[in-house]
Amino acid sequence: VILGFFLYKKKDAEFPFPGITLLFISFILSCGLTHLVDAVIFWEPVYKLSAVMRFITATVSIGTVFALIRVAPKVMQYKSPQELEKIVEERTDALKRANEKLATEIREKEAAKTESRLLLESLPIIAWITDAKGESIYVNGRWKEYTGLESNDDESWRKVVHPDDLEAGEKLWGHCVETGEDFIIEQRLAAKDGHYEWFLIKAMSVKDDSGRIIKWIGTDTNIHEQKQSEHKKDIFLNIASHELRTPLTSIKAYLELLREIIGEQKYEPVPSYIDKAYRSAEKLNALIAELLDVSRIQSGKVMLNIEEFDIDELIQEVIEIAQHECPTHEIVFEGRVSLKVLADKDRVEQIINNLLSNAIKYSPKADKVIVRTMTTDEHVQVDVVDFGVGIPADEQGKLFDQFYRSSDAARSANGLGMGLYISQEIARQHGGAIRVSSEPGHGATFSLILPLPDRS
Repeated sequence: VILGFFLYKKKDAEFPFPGITLLFISFILSCGLTHLVDAVIFWEPVYKLSAVMRFITATVSIGTVFALIRVAPKVMQYKSPQELEKIVEERTDALKRANEKLATEIREKEAAKTESRLLLESLPIIAWITDAKGESIYVNGRWKEYTGLESNDDESWRKVVHPDDLEAGEKLWGHCVETGEDFIIEQRLAAKDGHYEWFLIKAMSVKDDSGRIIKWIGTDTNIHEQKQSEHKKDIFLNIASHELRTPLTSIKAYLELLREIIGEQKYEPVPSYIDKAYRSAEKLNALIAELLDVSRIQSGKVMLNIEEFDIDELIQEVIEIAQHECPTHEIVFEGRVSLKVLADKDRVEQIINNLLSNAIKYSPKADKVIVRTMTTDEHVQVDVVDFGVGIPADEQGKLFDQFYRSSDAARSANGLGMGLYISQEIARQHGGAIRVSSEPGHGATFSLILPLPDRS
């Protein structure tokens, strides 16, 4: 009865050999009833009942034997407790090794992930990762440093990209996410202070063995200075072509006039035309010299011919030539120092001549320019003071950049924007510098500072 109750409770669970178990229950029950009938016979003979019970018991016993014959091979396949224990131990060890291997792989992957993040964080450019659909997963710290935003999700990206660049960028990104092609585009991104700078944005897809895209890895490289340099170069080429064409046109025109005059034998204006053609040729020569100086400076091939000379005498010579060529301005020389310096005389003359020429050129409404010298124990300083348009404070730091011209200067006079750049580089090669101080509308003072020789 107990076994039957146990089998009933286990009817919904997997129970091995339920049929044979039921036969065993029947066999035990019939044996018990047979013995019970035998005990009753001692008081009251009921042999028929005893025969029936014994028949039932025999039938169940035979059925059990046949059932055991069928089940025995399967039972023999079951392991002994010792074998099962050994198998459990082996599988436990195998599982332990598998867990250790898995833990090691997880640690290695986490370490590789950490190394990748550290590498991306160490980059000086913006680096980012998206999932296969282009949704942001990670962006390094350069993004927040530049934009001030924590995330580079779609909403943040739209805030940062210049409105004129947004539509083309979104269209190209959608195409690349769909096809797996590399993403390359130049866009303007807004900094946290609101100004825009140019970036080269590149992204490549990472694929699994089946060619399915897993994620995208991209970078944003700031190319603003490169863009500005290209823009300056384009401006320079336009200005240079104009500046070079002007004296060439003049030379050609005067040569044409000379040819006509010689043909007509009217020689009276010839000296004037020759003089004007010579001046145009001199302008052309000066422009070419500036271009050559820039090339030499950039290649580090400017050679200085150091000699000792009187700075006052050199300044006086420059003033006399400039005064002859520009009678519209009075050039006043103040504060003579009567001092000899060690420098390249021709290059120092080039600097002073450039500063003086600029002072006259950018003060067309004034009639006076001052040149003064002063000295300390360590250096001599030559100031060129004009009373012209002046220079805004935000432009003064850019005056010595290659091809740069201030806004007022660009409107009031022609030029390549290389003179101050060349002069500053020559001054630096002497161990000196050129400084500027100015206020808009109150003229400007450019100061050439040269170190004095060590008299000891």
